[in-house]
Order: sequence, then structure tokens, then C-alpha cells
Amino acid sequence: MGLLFMRNRILGLWFFFLLGLSISPIVIATEPADKIIANAQTDLERYESQASALTPGRAANARRMLKLMNLSYERLESSGNRDDPSWIEVNDRYLSLQKQLENLINPAASTATTSSTARTGGSLQASQASPASTGSHGRGS
Repeated sequence: MGLLFMRNRILGLWFFFLLGLSISPIVIATEPADKIIANAQTDLERYESQASALTPGRAANARRMLKLMNLSYERLESSGNRDDPSWIEVNDRYLSLQKQLENLINPAASTATTSSTARTGGSLQASQASPASTGSHGRGS
């Protein structure tokens, strides 16, 4: 009876060990690769929270937020892990929020302006079709 119990316990532990190995790559892939990305992610969460309450009447706040986002984005660009999924995710979220704020600041120009962003080799290249857009975040260089 004791050996049977011990065998089941070992098999149970082995099962959870294997389950942990199969799940861990998913968890690791979404965690920030370094402290720079983690800090940028924290900043971005704060900006997203603040942006959700903005209205077109508060365009000055959106402009200020774009300037602050530029500083955070410059820090993110200094990360050596640009090919890491966490960097790519944070970068995409920054670009999305930037576009949202620019549309909030100048809704008329948002329909006339076409922005395309392509990720090539771990870096971003952004092209603006119209200079009416505010704040490029230095992403074109």
C-alpha cells in the first residue's frame, strides 16, 4: 500500500513538473526582457489610463501627454532587446496610443493623414503623408 501511494505521488509531481515546463515559455515570452522595457510598460499603462478620460476639449492635455510619451519612448528605444516580443508589444502599444492622441488633437487631419509603420529588422520606420500630424516621437530616424 505504501509503495502504491509513493508511486502515485511521484507520478503526480512529475505531471505537474512537465505541465510547468509546457506553460513556462508562454509566461516568459510576455514578461519584459529588461528593466528598460518594464519601466516603459509601466509608463505606457499610466498613459493609457489617462488617455481613456481625454476628450477633444482637452487637446492641451493630449499634447502634453505626447511630449511625455516621447521621453518614455526614447528610453524604450535604448533597450538592447528590440527583437524581444515584450519590446515589440510595448512599441506597438505606444504607436497605437500616439495615433489615438493625435486623432484626438486634430480630428480633421486624422482623416486626411495616412500613417504607415513597418517593422524591419527590429527597428521602426514611420512615414507621415502630411505634416499636419503633431509629435513624431522621433521614430523616423
